[in-house]
Amino acid sequence: MDDATDYGVRSSLYVSQLNHGLKALRNTLDHMSEIALGRNRCGYSQLWFSETLAKYIAEFTGMPFRTAKISLRH
Repeated sequence: MDDATDYGVRSSLYVSQLNHGLKALRNTLDHMSEIALGRNRCGYSQLWFSETLAKYIAEFTGMPFRTAKISLRH
């Protein structure tokens, strides 16, 4: 009986750790979907460039990428 109880307790602890890890990953998705665009080696790009590229990347990957609020543009 003790072995079954220990297994049940350990299993619930593993499940709890996995749930906390998944929650932490989900909390980062919003931040990870921002792409800092808008500057290149020659200087500044056109104003529409960063928004257009972020939209293209989002459509291509199926992920909700968007231009970062604080971009590399000054």
